[in-house]
Amino acid sequence: MKILLFGAGRSSLYFIEYLLKQCEKYTWELSIADVHFDNLSLSIRSNPKLTLVELNIEDHRLREQLIHAHDFVVSLLPVQFHFTIASDCLKFSKPFANASYITDELKSLEPEILSKGLLFAGELGLDPGLDHMSAMETIHKLQAKGAKITSFTSFTGGLIAPESDNNPWHYKISWNPRNIVLAGQGMAQFKQNGSIVYIPYHQLFRHTWKLNISPYGKYEGYPNRDSLHYEDLYGLDGIKTLLRGTIRATGFCEAWNILIQSGFTNDNVCINTDQLSMQQISRRFFPFDIKDATPGQMSSHIGFSVSSKAVNSLKWLQLDSEILLQKGMLTPAQILENWLMLKWKLEEGDKDMVIMQHRYEYELGNDRFQMTSTLYDIGSDLHHTAMSKLVGLPLAIYVKNYLLGNIKGTGYQIPVSKMYYLPILSELAEIGIQFKHVVRKQRK
Repeated sequence: MKILLFGAGRSSLYFIEYLLKQCEKYTWELSIADVHFDNLSLSIRSNPKLTLVELNIEDHRLREQLIHAHDFVVSLLPVQFHFTIASDCLKFSKPFANASYITDELKSLEPEILSKGLLFAGELGLDPGLDHMSAMETIHKLQAKGAKITSFTSFTGGLIAPESDNNPWHYKISWNPRNIVLAGQGMAQFKQNGSIVYIPYHQLFRHTWKLNISPYGKYEGYPNRDSLHYEDLYGLDGIKTLLRGTIRATGFCEAWNILIQSGFTNDNVCINTDQLSMQQISRRFFPFDIKDATPGQMSSHIGFSVSSKAVNSLKWLQLDSEILLQKGMLTPAQILENWLMLKWKLEEGDKDMVIMQHRYEYELGNDRFQMTSTLYDIGSDLHHTAMSKLVGLPLAIYVKNYLLGNIKGTGYQIPVSKMYYLPILSELAEIGIQFKHVVRKQRK
């Protein structure tokens, strides 16, 4: 059995290490295609079960040759490349899986996937992925008892471990930086106390929820784009409150909102950065020197009051640096992304942290309950991150179970049924990745 992985980036390490162990056990083979393999150690590169192929994803001939020669295809590339790979998999009738959201474009392939009797699977990472699996396991258990779920909220965050937290944002990058910069663009929609709520992007980071997550303390969360979709998907018809969101350190959202209001996260216009310093670019968004800015100046500029803490976080980014960028034509969002990759970079000795927390409110008989389910994991080092583990392992476990015949089906699926989530959650629990549940009876 030959497995093909597209992508050897920061989220792939645990996936690769796990699959190589399965290759030794079941006499499978793993190939990885990417433009470089900087994240892979010499011991991985020299594994006899592994083949590395340098590939520009736009090289359709080599890409198709690789897919044709393998039995199962996985993508851990950025989301914009999944449709190309999935289309090739259809062409050669190969099963496909990835960790990202299933876009409308990918979903449009389902009639042909069904006609060929293939199984494509998506949303098999952390968020999306473990969020679905863990939520559905609990929802199914509660519903089997006859419980009526009235509220479900879920927050997930890729964060920095407390021992590596040394900047005022309390944040460093452990996953795709572009997704961080563009987070929340569009319209957030969710249900709260029986009403549908819409929040546009320019107001999103002013609408945060206070979160107290033991044992790490206080955080804040902002809503994801579309929570309404999950009412039907999770079988929660008629639920009063339904919200999915992202966790950040307290104060992050206020500081980030300054960048949004200034236009620095815009991804629609381009600036020629050649021979321009970061300071010269920043002056296009802030009509004053950021290093000398006061809360009053910043508040007047963006149109509402901001704290000195938020302004100090912005100053720490050193957007007034005289470093020349020389990156060519870039959008403001791309400029900011490149800069944050330097400022929020994980350094040697740093550890990241992932937190996921679900809260359920439900009625059972004549009683009302609240259940809090919390998962947290801290990375081992700069390369073996918690993010890589919780994105890569669920996907890898799915691949193994598919190849062993434990998972069957057709169409484009996500892990919301027992056949998908039970083997993955069971194996993760064996290695200590599991949720802690706390149930409290509520007053009527």
